[in-house]
Amino acid sequence: MEFSDLSAADAELYRAVIEEDGPIRLAELAQLLCADGHDLGQFDGSIESLVPLWTWFIDFAAADFPGIPDDARSRLQAIEEKAPSTSRARYASELLMHYLFEVARAHLVEARWAVETRKNLMSTHETRAQFVIGSNNQVMPKLDKWCEAVALALVDGNPDVAVPDFLMTEALSSVLNFGWITNERIRNAPRSGVSILEGLGEPGPRRPPLTFVPAAEHPASDTAEPEDDEPVGDELILAAPDTDVENLESARPLDAEVVAQALTGLGFVTSEGEPVTAAVILAEEMVEFMRADHGVAVFATAAYGGKLRAVHVDSINPTKAQWQEVMTALQTLASTLDAKLAREDEFDFFEDE
Repeated sequence: MEFSDLSAADAELYRAVIEEDGPIRLAELAQLLCADGHDLGQFDGSIESLVPLWTWFIDFAAADFPGIPDDARSRLQAIEEKAPSTSRARYASELLMHYLFEVARAHLVEARWAVETRKNLMSTHETRAQFVIGSNNQVMPKLDKWCEAVALALVDGNPDVAVPDFLMTEALSSVLNFGWITNERIRNAPRSGVSILEGLGEPGPRRPPLTFVPAAEHPASDTAEPEDDEPVGDELILAAPDTDVENLESARPLDAEVVAQALTGLGFVTSEGEPVTAAVILAEEMVEFMRADHGVAVFATAAYGGKLRAVHVDSINPTKAQWQEVMTALQTLASTLDAKLAREDEFDFFEDE
């Protein structure tokens, strides 16, 4: 079953439960940390606090998640079943998810859990963390699936994830990557010194595991085709076909000049309103481009070693016609560059060599 199979009502129920779980799972996290002798004072919601959190989680996983019940089930398991042996690790990953949400909320405005309402996507009806960057740039990272992926990679013995600063470094380059300017502000923000885990008390009762049936099996289905002016869109990456999205530094370079011409043709400029050029693309590791009206999509280029390695595309409620224009241009660009245009999970993700 996929999230896109849910009815709108069930998708909203799922979102509400994730929001409801937040204080409960944070209290549970505090309890587990205290049981292992950790000082809660260091968990202040800063980006740096992800280092002791992940250091603890490495040991927690190595000890087979003590304190997590054998019958524990993550919320994702109501939608996406995996091997029963992974259930406790998936449940534990939600501790990371809720803490990461609080880290982002400490630095950004209008943080909330929201349902992906765009139609005809694999991610339709997913619950996402939603944040506002700048004046009108909404980002909706998949905290749940990302945290689950890193937890399972750790359990599987992937050595790349079993280092103390992994969670902080990788979060800033993926699910908490809000652009170079915002990320620099987050990195340099002074620590508050006030724990977000102290004084939470005992974890409250948690709603039992959810069960759903596909919307198509409901007496009345809400899966109508989108109207021409109904928002659509997606999150995509343009990169070489064999790119490891977790190691963009090694990806085959793309022609920055050709990419600059394509973005210019679509009416995109820098966040300061300057034209898109190859020099601008290569000036920083991550550069964001948008339209003057801040609509349709945000493009973020990833450059390492003086070479363009990938282009991230995140739609912002475009109409069907607007998104078709963008997709046509991107597909042409991908063909010109001998590159792949696809969702992140369609590239190799945490795959062992």
